Amino acid sequence: RLYPLRVPETGSFPCVQYQQISTVPVNQKSGAAACDFARVQVNCYSSLSYKESTDLADAVRAALEAYSGTTTNGHYVHYIEFVSALEQAEDGAQFSGVYSVIMDFMIDYNG
Repeated sequence: RLYPLRVPETGSFPCVQYQQISTVPVNQKSGAAACDFARVQVNCYSSLSYKESTDLADAVRAALEAYSGTTTNGHYVHYIEFVSALEQAEDGAQFSGVYSVIMDFMIDYNG
């Protein structure tokens, strides 16, 4: 289960939620940026166990880190860099008893 921006109230676990945090153009003296850097946050959730959330995060990281190639929408990804991770227990109303791993990636791509 993969959700953009937020996990719906009817969403089930385990799941991955992602959102773009920022985009920074790589400016050139000759004109507009030919490529951009996007910071993307990827949250891995499990209601079963801490281990399940970290196993899911490991699988996501393995799939994304150092990836290069063309995406389904035609963008060319030069490189994806893993930046950081944070593990925590969620105690909000919708996520009570849920474990999460929050990861940041920098994506170098042709915008």
